Amino acid sequence: WTAERIDPPFHATILRAQSNPLGRLYDPITLSRIQDSELRYSPGTEPFRMAEMFNTMRTSIWSELATGRAIGAIRRNLQRAHLNRLIQLAMKPEAGTPEDATTLARADLKSILKGCSGALGRADLDPMTRAHLDETKDRIKAALDAPLTRGLPEPSAGPKG
Repeated sequence: WTAERIDPPFHATILRAQSNPLGRLYDPITLSRIQDSELRYSPGTEPFRMAEMFNTMRTSIWSELATGRAIGAIRRNLQRAHLNRLIQLAMKPEAGTPEDATTLARADLKSILKGCSGALGRADLDPMTRAHLDETKDRIKAALDAPLTRGLPEPSAGPKG
């Protein structure tokens, strides 16, 4: 009787499967490679840009903000995982994370905040979706209001005046 539970932990298993690609896509090396790939394309061709990746992820994961549909438990878990990644990128990015990624993460947080505010204005939201969006809104506000923990660039060793 030492097992925590005898039934399969469906939500946790699905969340692990959803979190692995998030971790890979928002990894500093992947983000750097996407940024560097822009320089490898010939003029007149359209490379895959980091802004496109961030936008696609945000609009896909948070699609209920635009559609007005209720957000189920599995989607809420995915949204929380995505939110955690964005907050980490914006507030305390891992070493080697491109500055453009932190800028895009902040922009995504602001966009999600705006979407949550709009969605919370609907009268027909179910209680769980309303609570999730309200919590999301508060977490984003707290993250955006917190002081940044990113290091500043080293000052140049120019002439002293």
